[in-house]
Amino acid sequence: MTLPPDTVAITLIVLFAAAFTKSVLGFGEALIAVPLLTLALGVQTAAPVSVLMASAVTLVMLVKNWQAINFGAIWRLIAAAVVGIPVGVWGLTRLPEVWLTTLLGGLLIAIGLYYLRRPTLPPQLGERWTYVFGFFAGLLGGAYNIAGPPLIVYGTMRRWSPDQFRSTLQGFFIVVDGLILISHAGAGLWTPDVLQLFALSLPAIALGFWIGNRLNRAISPALFARLVYGALVVLGVMLLL
Repeated sequence: MTLPPDTVAITLIVLFAAAFTKSVLGFGEALIAVPLLTLALGVQTAAPVSVLMASAVTLVMLVKNWQAINFGAIWRLIAAAVVGIPVGVWGLTRLPEVWLTTLLGGLLIAIGLYYLRRPTLPPQLGERWTYVFGFFAGLLGGAYNIAGPPLIVYGTMRRWSPDQFRSTLQGFFIVVDGLILISHAGAGLWTPDVLQLFALSLPAIALGFWIGNRLNRAISPALFARLVYGALVVLGVMLLL
């Protein structure tokens, strides 16, 4: 099947930007890729393409930084995410796409405004909340490949150091992304279009990751994050409209 050139071009540009974001911040690739690709491809194509890209980038990052992983937190998060993933995949395959697009738009606006406001966090989070955040990470991961927001909030409230934060997220992502890939394949979401778009995008993904690694010490992560979350608000409004 031959894909329209403009569809391929949009996918390459978006996945380049997503890989760049991941290499600079350690997260956020799905928050960039899913809403933009949803506008161009529809959410049932955007989600599996995004998780294929995220898995490849996460694997590379994990190989470089596995020593700082908080294994004690990962197994609890993953156990809860395993319950949430099938719920998210069910919603992706069964619910009307307009519902999913509207929900995603509202979610992006809420995430963007949350991080832009930087609210004061409560005292350090207890262990029992690990399962709650893990479940919602799995649910959002199964539906949109956006498992990051609950984990970002969780890691911040657990007072993880920057190195531990970055590496532990990758340790979680590589396992959960693998489960999501299996779930998507079982649900029939690995269409020829999905696989072809991912294969064609590999050079753009590699280039975005390489540039991000070269620039991540020259760009203020705090400033870049604020730009990303401001863009999420705009993207969320676009999806709602």
